[in-house]
Amino acid sequence: MTRIPLRYLTVLILLVFIALSSLLAYRLGLNAAANHVETSEARHLKALTQRLQDHAADMLARGEHMRLQQTLQSMSEALDVNLAVILGAQGKILVGMDGQRVGEPWETLSPHPLNPARYPDLSIATLLEDTGHVGKVFTSESRNALLAAFPINQVSDTPSLAAQAPSQGLMLVQLDLVPAKTVAQSNVRELVLQFIGYLALLAILGLIFFHWTVTKRVERLARATRQFAEGDLNSRSGVTGGDELADLGRTFDQMVTREEAVFNAKERAQVTLDSIGDAVVTTDADGRVDYLNPAAEALTGWPMLEARGKRPDEMFQLVNETSGATVRTPLHACLREGRNVGLANHIVMITRDGRTRAIEDSAAPIRDRQGNTIGAVLVFHDVTKPRQMARKLSWQATHDPLTGLFNRFEFERRLQVALKQTRELEAHHALLYMDLDQFKVVNDTCGHVAGDELLKQLAFTLLAKIRDSDTLARLGGDEFGVLLEHCPREKALEIANNLRQTVRQFRFVWQGRVFEVGISIGAVMLESTAEDMTAVLSAADMACFAAKERGRDRIHVYHPDDQELIQRHGEMEAVSRINQALAEHRFRLYVQPIVPVTDQQHPPHQEILLRMLDEEGRVVMPGAFIPAAERFGLMPAVDRWVVHHFFSQFAHVLKEDPRHASSSDGTLYAINLSGASLNDEQLPGFVIQQLERYQIPASRICFEITETAAIANLTRARLFMNELRQRGCRFALDDFGTGLSSFTYLKQLPVDYLKIDGSLVRDIARDPIDRSMVDAIARIGRVMGLHTIAEFVEDDAVLATLAELGVDFAQGYGIARPAPLSQATPLQGPPRQSSGPAVSDHPGRNTLARSHLPNPEV
Repeated sequence: MTRIPLRYLTVLILLVFIALSSLLAYRLGLNAAANHVETSEARHLKALTQRLQDHAADMLARGEHMRLQQTLQSMSEALDVNLAVILGAQGKILVGMDGQRVGEPWETLSPHPLNPARYPDLSIATLLEDTGHVGKVFTSESRNALLAAFPINQVSDTPSLAAQAPSQGLMLVQLDLVPAKTVAQSNVRELVLQFIGYLALLAILGLIFFHWTVTKRVERLARATRQFAEGDLNSRSGVTGGDELADLGRTFDQMVTREEAVFNAKERAQVTLDSIGDAVVTTDADGRVDYLNPAAEALTGWPMLEARGKRPDEMFQLVNETSGATVRTPLHACLREGRNVGLANHIVMITRDGRTRAIEDSAAPIRDRQGNTIGAVLVFHDVTKPRQMARKLSWQATHDPLTGLFNRFEFERRLQVALKQTRELEAHHALLYMDLDQFKVVNDTCGHVAGDELLKQLAFTLLAKIRDSDTLARLGGDEFGVLLEHCPREKALEIANNLRQTVRQFRFVWQGRVFEVGISIGAVMLESTAEDMTAVLSAADMACFAAKERGRDRIHVYHPDDQELIQRHGEMEAVSRINQALAEHRFRLYVQPIVPVTDQQHPPHQEILLRMLDEEGRVVMPGAFIPAAERFGLMPAVDRWVVHHFFSQFAHVLKEDPRHASSSDGTLYAINLSGASLNDEQLPGFVIQQLERYQIPASRICFEITETAAIANLTRARLFMNELRQRGCRFALDDFGTGLSSFTYLKQLPVDYLKIDGSLVRDIARDPIDRSMVDAIARIGRVMGLHTIAEFVEDDAVLATLAELGVDFAQGYGIARPAPLSQATPLQGPPRQSSGPAVSDHPGRNTLARSHLPNPEV
């Protein structure tokens, strides 16, 4: 980049200053002159128009229009007035400078007199209508013209009407400002030129003075500085005098004189500054200390005056924090080899007062101009807090912060190692999966603070009951895990039982209240054939769950052929399949008829059933997936799926043939609801929304609720039934007769149908007890005005017995088998089939199948 000498740069700056100052003065002068012209001319125009206002009113009142026109013309000749006109109340020209346009409407003039000068704020029509305005002067948009608009009283468009009531007109006078502004601008230019001349003269005199007093002396000082920068220590500035530049020159000369003496000291200081970490210690070539910074004094405990001349090994001791061995400082190797040397990791300094500090250390040589080593600098970085933090983070990564036990991450890591040992070394280990019983009682009664304290106390108690080689971990919530390494089966069960008894005998006291808890333990023996960690933990979890289901406070040992655990594992796998089937719409609706037994006047009934398709499109019976859905809370979603899809298909049938919409003799469709759905407060609203969406006659829908579910949720069941019965829906009490209090609760439930449980119907033709119970149910139904439906009707003998007892409807394989809803005759279902051999296949259950039934179809 080209450098501009100071003398030229100064001249350039002055010229730019003069030009900018002149331009600014010219612009400010022009603006000031224009503003002055506008202000003075506006005052003049206003005064002139006000004087003319009274004379014009009198002339108009006397009808002296020609005289008024002459007055306006004379005013335009004497002044720069280019428009003077008087308008009547109707906006027509009464008098003007140009008499040819008198009588013409002002707004229709073409070309219009005001077109060259636009007035954004001017509205002639508004001024004519406003009887209260007193006159105003407007400035044109270009600021080159002024327009005065003043009201005129006693004005009439027709002279013959002058005697009538006064009216108001408008006088417009426009003044051209261009001539006045031109004169003002000429005056401004003359003044600016005079200002530029004076300013240029002053600038020339100032440049001459500045050159002799500043520029030449600065050039000499700059020349000497360049020589010094190039290594010439004999250069001098030669600047004399008593001002600041002379002081600067003398200071420069003194600096050059001292430079040689301080060069070696400056080199050592520069290396020291470059190597500073925290504490800094410098030594001479013999390794003796000659400087400590304040941080080094605080770290070692040695003041600089006492430490000077000592060797670092005499001031502090370095040891390896892992082995405890003494370590020499890197100073010796640095001075001997002339290179930077660092310490190994995990070094601890023992200071003068016996404190232990974790440090990181390095040493670097100090050289003179010839490259000879003249000393060394030791840099110590205190890493005590970072190492403590690292150890704390490492502990937190593997331990539970509440109990101090190992966490799930560390437990799974150790379990992985144990599984590897069982496969490679055939070692015998055991895994205990433990879940506290009644822990929720403490949480709900006393709060989570009490629950946390219970977990901490119990963790400390359990830790004292296991071996040193065992691992106790908190896996989450109130779940714990124990890894028993090199522990045979008998010993593992002994430890598990000891832990169970310890928890059983434990008493937790909180605010004067005493609580007892238990623990359920699932045990898994780790053998060479053990699967991966996930499978082992899953097996232990299932075993723990089995212990809870069998009464809690017990131990359950996992066996690969344990049918109960296999069933639970199958249910857990079925959960994902159910969710996937819901997402992929792989459920299918089936239908089975419910026919009248004696009175054929009853409308036909159909029960809606549910099947699932697996990944290969094969039909899965409800008994294979409904128990899992009930156990893991999926039934509300399944019930909603059934309601939505059946209503949508029913709506399609009604749309194709509106005759089927009749609610008096149409088919009644029964849809089962689970006990979990009864507890869903949002389900009634969902059903109502679906009824309204698809325009389904509510009287054609009957919801079946099992007796057990209704009694278990009696209050909720009544609210649910009443809300939907108000819409016209009907209800059936399913599996009636299996509960212990069937007749007791019957009066409290607003049902329309009683479905007699199939276990009472199947052998009714041969078992007098079953016959008597069904007969009692049928009689109760008739007394209460309820219809009865018998399930499991599998042959003609059963059907005939039901007819004798007065049962209203029958359903079962002896009537018709279930068929896909898409293949059934609309609103009629599959045709009745002849009686065949009795099969163990329940007539239907879509969302309330129960695994205890012996039927493959639910």
